Amino acid sequence: MDVKARLAVATIFATIFELSGGFAVEAGGPGGPPCVKGQPGRGGVVTEHSREPNTTFIIHLTDFDYNVIPGQDIHPPSIPDGHGGTTINPVTVPAMDNLCDARNETIKPVKRGGKVGPKADLSIESVFFDQNTNKFELLNIWGTIAQQLGRSAVIAIPDLYASDALGALDDTTLFSLVDLSVYLQSIPLFTEGEVFNIVNGQDAALPGMFFSTTPFTFDPNTGFSDPPYTGTAIAETQHGFAVPEPASLALFATGLVGLLSYGWRRKKRTA
Repeated sequence: MDVKARLAVATIFATIFELSGGFAVEAGGPGGPPCVKGQPGRGGVVTEHSREPNTTFIIHLTDFDYNVIPGQDIHPPSIPDGHGGTTINPVTVPAMDNLCDARNETIKPVKRGGKVGPKADLSIESVFFDQNTNKFELLNIWGTIAQQLGRSAVIAIPDLYASDALGALDDTTLFSLVDLSVYLQSIPLFTEGEVFNIVNGQDAALPGMFFSTTPFTFDPNTGFSDPPYTGTAIAETQHGFAVPEPASLALFATGLVGLLSYGWRRKKRTA
């Protein structure tokens, strides 16, 4: 089964699961109505962390068609985390028309003799398959988090970098996509530095995540697709997300920094 088919099946089952669990699901899917042109987007708080110093982070905000919104890229300054790694001060992403999701570039420092540093390119999405129209729709990612987990939720998503069997990072880009409608149903536990074995674009330990050798493309008729990656990958960096009430912004920002600075793992991952 290819990435498109898996995404269709996974999002349908995620919707069924949430309906059976008694959640109030708005029309359109587990994150509310689909992102459509001109619709006020929902914002949230984002932070980033890398276990290596001098890592660069770029946040691209994207619209209902998976296109980067012009002029809205966020280039947060990287700062030392006090433990040998890199973090950023929490970024508040404001609600704006057409805001739907995000695509993050995370670039490690250039190694001696290299021209570019290893890079991870992560698309954060919430995908819904409408059985009435037989079309894939993108839902607002912060709306999905708030609706599935509540406004008190703080979640982390890993950035995986392609590597060889010995753990050396490739000076290439590994593209990944996380479908929050699946990921939030069983949020995985991970640590920075953890090694994953990706086969045909997936690892069972990271539900709702897909990995490719090229940038993902979106088509309402077929969903997301691109050649699947098979190989070793390492969680070198991670992203944190929260959807706080305005009065709780400072508290959530502090929680996100703590979550990413010290790694997030409540129990050991079982084989």
